[in-house]
Amino acid sequence: MKDYFFLENLTIVKTYPNRGLLLTKGRGVFLYDNKDNQYLDLGSNYGVNILGYHHPILNKFLTEQINKLINLHGSFSNETRAQAAYLIKKKTEELLGASYKVIFASSGSEAVDNAVKIGLYLSKRKKIIAFTDAYHGKTFLSVAITDSQKYKKGIPSLLEKYIVRVKFNDIIDLERKFQNDVGVVVLELIQGDGGINIVDKLFVEKIFEIAKKKKAIVIIDEIQTGIGRTGKFFASEFFKVTPEILLLGKGLAGGIPASAILIKNNLADQLYQGLQTSTFGGNPLAAAGILAVFETINDKFLDNVNDTGYYFFNKLKKLRSKIIKNVRGKGLMIGVQVREDLRDKILKEMQTNRIIALPARNDVVRFLPPLILTKKILDQHFEKIVKSFLKFDNV
Repeated sequence: MKDYFFLENLTIVKTYPNRGLLLTKGRGVFLYDNKDNQYLDLGSNYGVNILGYHHPILNKFLTEQINKLINLHGSFSNETRAQAAYLIKKKTEELLGASYKVIFASSGSEAVDNAVKIGLYLSKRKKIIAFTDAYHGKTFLSVAITDSQKYKKGIPSLLEKYIVRVKFNDIIDLERKFQNDVGVVVLELIQGDGGINIVDKLFVEKIFEIAKKKKAIVIIDEIQTGIGRTGKFFASEFFKVTPEILLLGKGLAGGIPASAILIKNNLADQLYQGLQTSTFGGNPLAAAGILAVFETINDKFLDNVNDTGYYFFNKLKKLRSKIIKNVRGKGLMIGVQVREDLRDKILKEMQTNRIIALPARNDVVRFLPPLILTKKILDQHFEKIVKSFLKFDNV
């Protein structure tokens, strides 16, 4: 058998930590390694595989599309792409009470970069408000508006003079720094990489109030929180906000690379041809994934996200562990704050116990399971999670 660890070390740039697992297949909420060991996946590839693995509806839509057409340039029309865009537009009208048009892209960072570009074009200004603990990606612009310095080592700060960093959930800091030269505000309603920090409703309201007064463009980054992750289809529903631009990604196509920049109709009509295009954006295969996701996520599906998320959250809250400082989250987006020096050890112990979880910030164990996770499956494996925390109680 080939040594695939050696092959990766030989050929792939080491920009990721190596977790030491060779994963070969997935079924439901489980992943399997090359020795057929089963792991409960509570990370879903950073929130991407929201329907888990080998989901029959997703497989059906993707297989049918593979047999027809995989990619097609956006200058040609395509029935699958058109249907996907229509479903997104219909869903925003139904749930947010606002009408958007869609620009498709392939990744979250691509969506963020180009949404900010479009927002600055529309506002005719240069400054961007971003927040402490924000994460928006690692392309040149998206990493500039990301707060964490660990992603910026050695990178020229050419864009920093245009970025106004406001303290998250601090209205006084917001009011002081939101000047007339600000054209765009980029906000996560729940910060993922930043540690599962939930925005205050009054803070959101103040952002929209000032932005409306100053004619700035608000971009809500729902790349991680959208498509059912929080128990509602859009996290924006909790706050009753309709931003000028809304970003979707990660689970949008059930595991196929896809993202979307949603722009309110009146603003979309002001854009010129060529301002934004994407070779792979809106390709028919990704669009088929979007159709499968929209086919699957209904009220009953979201009820499970809410019930299982609430159940999981409370079980974690009740853990009697000395190292747990806080538990926060919404739906199936949950973070457990621990001692900074123990986070990676806990993640490693979970993996030893065949549970896959994720890091956030420097001190948070993050859970972003497939949205098909059930209380029954959680109960069957929860003792392993408990052991992974309690092992370090006396360290």
